[in-house]
Amino acid sequence: MDTLLIQVTNQKARGLIHELEELQLIKILEETLNSGLPDSNNGSNKPSKESISLLKDESLEIKENDLVTASFNFGNIPKGTTGTVVHKYANGEVYEVEFIINAASFVETVLKNQLIKK
Repeated sequence: MDTLLIQVTNQKARGLIHELEELQLIKILEETLNSGLPDSNNGSNKPSKESISLLKDESLEIKENDLVTASFNFGNIPKGTTGTVVHKYANGEVYEVEFIINAASFVETVLKNQLIKK
C-alpha cells in the first residue's frame, strides 16, 4: 500500500477526496484542519494548511474468487447473501458473482457498489 500526503487547496477538492473514500478507493488516515479553504479557486492561489493523509487500501479491491456480500436486493438475491466472484470485468466496476441459495446456483452481473468484500 502507498501512503500519500496531500495539501488540499479548495473545498471542492476536499469533497472529491471524501467521495473517493465513500467509494472505498482510498482511506483517510488523518485529517488536519489548520485553516479555512476557499470555496473555489477565485484568483487566490494561497494554499491552505489543510492536509489529508491517504492510503489506497488494496485489501478493499474485489478480485476473482473473493467472497462478497450483496449490499442490495437484486434479481433473486436478497441483501446479505454471500457469493463468490467468478469474473471481474476489465473496468473493475462490474462483476459476475455466483450465489448459492437453497442448493440452487445463481450467477448475477453485479455493480461494484452492490457488493461488500468479506
